[in-house]
Amino acid sequence: TDDGVYGGVSLGTNGIGSKLTNFLSRWLEVISYNEKGEFEHIRFEDGIFKWRQTGKANRSSGTIVTWEPDSQFFQSSSANLSDLKKLFNDISGLCPGVSIVLSVDDEVETFLSQNGLNDLLNSKVRGKELLQNRFVCRKEENNQLFDIALTYTSDYSDSIAAYVNYGLTESGIHINTLKSLFTKLINKYATDNGIIKKEEDEFSSSELSEGFTAIFNIKTT
Repeated sequence: TDDGVYGGVSLGTNGIGSKLTNFLSRWLEVISYNEKGEFEHIRFEDGIFKWRQTGKANRSSGTIVTWEPDSQFFQSSSANLSDLKKLFNDISGLCPGVSIVLSVDDEVETFLSQNGLNDLLNSKVRGKELLQNRFVCRKEENNQLFDIALTYTSDYSDSIAAYVNYGLTESGIHINTLKSLFTKLINKYATDNGIIKKEEDEFSSSELSEGFTAIFNIKTT
């Protein structure tokens, strides 16, 4: 925007991703387009700003980033395709309906999910699912999102893939809160339906964790 304020949701922090890419590249160029039909084209060489161009364009949106890896930092400039495919598959599941096209030489692969987290959960459980009806919930309001799919499998331990603003996280209060609330809700259901009679019979978090498998994404600004 004109005042430099971005009102959307981004996984990055303080532009560190672009800074690192620029630092590790022999050259880097970025072309961006806006809804006014304008473009900005900027180039860096060896991490140093070289030139900037602006003008009118025949498109109203999009950003193109190109760079050449610097041989002083990399033994090979070839991309790790398996990591890229895993990343694109995850993004397509987190953003159902978004199509990502990976084109390498003459091979083209498209990543597209219509069922969102359910598709990611399918690849996660791989035939070990014990429940016939998964719990799936997606709630979005005022640019805040909570999206979750969970089930139980025959595994002995739990497996939780937790995303915040579409970025995978390994720990945090959001994971602990999910486990705590799930335990509380299961015990309330069991009490209300006469499955357990007294407080000392309630299920513990560790008892409910065996086979617990979940994928969730929290979007917040």
